[in-house]
Amino acid sequence: MNIEKLKESENFIEVLMNNLQSSIMIVNKDINIESVNPFLKNMLCKNLDQIEGKKCGNALGCYHAVEEGKICGETSFCNSCNLRKNIASTLNHRSNHSGNILSREFYINNEKIKKHFLYSCKHIKFNSADMALLIMNDITELEENRRNMEKMSLTDDLTGLFNRRYLFNFLADKDTQEKGFSIIMGDIDHFKKINDTYGHPFGDIVLKKIADTMISIIGEVGVVTRFGGEEFLIVLPNMISKDAYFYAEQLRTKIENLQIENCPSGTTVSLGVVESSQGQDINEVIKIADELLYLAKKSGRNITKV
Repeated sequence: MNIEKLKESENFIEVLMNNLQSSIMIVNKDINIESVNPFLKNMLCKNLDQIEGKKCGNALGCYHAVEEGKICGETSFCNSCNLRKNIASTLNHRSNHSGNILSREFYINNEKIKKHFLYSCKHIKFNSADMALLIMNDITELEENRRNMEKMSLTDDLTGLFNRRYLFNFLADKDTQEKGFSIIMGDIDHFKKINDTYGHPFGDIVLKKIADTMISIIGEVGVVTRFGGEEFLIVLPNMISKDAYFYAEQLRTKIENLQIENCPSGTTVSLGVVESSQGQDINEVIKIADELLYLAKKSGRNITKV
């Protein structure tokens, strides 16, 4: 590139940075920020001397750098940071990247804020050196709306538990299949009688109370779903039936002793526990759990069968 073309190129970049309503920054091979546009400076609520010459993550207020008190490039997250990888790829191989999403928490004005950006990363010459030009568009509102819609499609409105759609996606996941899993299938005893005696709004309260109890006991050990009506299905990844039975009994006992206002008769659940076998069909595993649940019902209810 001759001198005139270089000047024209840098003049174009300057015009672009000063007029485009997107966050723009130029980053050098050391992942230091060489220049930013006014739009990004205003979004970060910082002066230029707090941004230019600083490491990318530190200037942007990446929460990993802030909370760990480290320089960008030295945090526990940096090796897996896709933004950093794309900048390095652009500078080392002159490759361009577009259509990437950066989802991160940033400290802006000392407040931690979750942001989502759609960004592109392009190789340029700036001040006669190889640089990466990043153009970032804030899509936080769009991304949050998309995630909320996705969550709504995968959760049960009443209980807040995951629904059947999420359940089957989770069970079909390669990681779940490889680790193996156990299933607890539960059904509220005499739920029709509860609805008939106290009304459906009260039945909804019972469902919610039991769902909350299951979440409190299972926590992050497994996935609790509303399978349908008064049926719940819990997936416990990488767990044998003996351990799953322990959790099932905890659930059964806790629900048996659950105090629900205006429900003097109390509430119980019957449970079936089954462990999956390698390569076993998902529907077959659920069918066995359902049969064990039916056996628990036939045996007097408020029982766990394995």
